Amino acid sequence: YGYTQKDFEDNPQLWKDCIYPEDMVLVEVHRKKLLSGMPSEAEYRIIRSDGVIRWVQESTNVIINKQGRVVLTLGIFLDVNDNKMATINSAESEERFRNLFDLSTNFVLIHQEGRMLFANPELLKILGASHENDILGKKIQEILMVEEVDLFEDRLERHLDGQKLSSFESKVKTLDGRVIDIESNAVLVSFNGKPAVMVVGKDVSKKKKVYNQINENEQRYKSLIEF
Repeated sequence: YGYTQKDFEDNPQLWKDCIYPEDMVLVEVHRKKLLSGMPSEAEYRIIRSDGVIRWVQESTNVIINKQGRVVLTLGIFLDVNDNKMATINSAESEERFRNLFDLSTNFVLIHQEGRMLFANPELLKILGASHENDILGKKIQEILMVEEVDLFEDRLERHLDGQKLSSFESKVKTLDGRVIDIESNAVLVSFNGKPAVMVVGKDVSKKKKVYNQINENEQRYKSLIEF
């Protein structure tokens, strides 16, 4: 709090002045629970004597006399600001990515330490997933063809080293077992405060099928001419 014990003794209302205004309702609910004779926990913001706002966690027990009245409260206050802000920033980070990429016609995947943490609707559609929970948390190697894994791990290492790599094509497995061709590029980003890789790309299976058919037709034509 940044105040001395004497500051609180001289001003019994000082504790109220320290509560962040928007959190006062939460604190009042917490106090009413204590006054009813029940222990309570609450997380709220305080304004220190130097004006800095911090999140604290209060865990308080009560002592009741024979008449059932609360005669003493014993509380422990913990500064949980760093953990709380990390949680808030994590949620805001994911929300920013979601707002940016939900309407994208390209697929967007963010993976961190080898696991998929974010997928936009286009990627879910490509992979045949009905919900993001079908793929999030899984290792990215699970959707790669076996022959693609070594290349992926090599490119991942180079991305984390800060190298800028060109776009590339690879084969991935959908949830229903189909194999599709994708073309993508990747960049190093920060996600939830840690380094991660964002992959942006598209399904080029139809494009490759048409290209292969054209090549086959050309080869047949050349064979006929040579014959």
